[in-house]
Amino acid sequence: MTTSVTSSTTTSSTTSSDSVASSSSTSDDLEVQFIDLLVAEIQNQDPTDPMDASEYVSQLSQLSMVQSLDDLSDLQTESNDQLTEISLLAASNLVGQTVTAPASSVTLDADGSISGQVTLDDAADSVTISLYDSSGNLVDQSTTSNASAGSVEFDFSSLEAGTYTLSATATSDSSSTDLTTYVDQTVEKVSLSDDSVQLDIAGVGTVDLADILGVSSS
Repeated sequence: MTTSVTSSTTTSSTTSSDSVASSSSTSDDLEVQFIDLLVAEIQNQDPTDPMDASEYVSQLSQLSMVQSLDDLSDLQTESNDQLTEISLLAASNLVGQTVTAPASSVTLDADGSISGQVTLDDAADSVTISLYDSSGNLVDQSTTSNASAGSVEFDFSSLEAGTYTLSATATSDSSSTDLTTYVDQTVEKVSLSDDSVQLDIAGVGTVDLADILGVSSS
């Protein structure tokens, strides 16, 4: 696992360096072009009506401003890359721990249980969480009446190995709302993809770190 994280971090650092180098090259090219144009303008000006010195100062000030903005952009890009790498290293500590992750289906490699929760923004008359097998048959169901705003937990035990699908619905005043189900599963691997930290979670698949609801020791 350590090798995987180190490899990802090295790749990211190389990409970051290449990006900053490319931006610096672009900035240098812009500066050369600007000065060349300014020199050409001076050489070809009308001797009887030369450009006012203040115009030179103004144009040089514009160049300085462009360079400052470009340098700031480079710094921000480099900082973002470094923050991503730090997040990756920190997330590597999650391997082997149990996280509460969004999932509508879970695969059990062996007989076991599926536990988790749903989150309510407002109180509901009832919350129903259903579990189906791979054939679409209802395996188990949990109903909570007069549910308060916050989390509503569920735990389906004594399940055989296989793939299961979850669905959850909150009902209030005869109106139903579908809810996102979160399950408690173990982190197997951490990786970096498109500048975001991804967790490979047992029985669930890949989930963005930002979508994790909570962490607990397994």
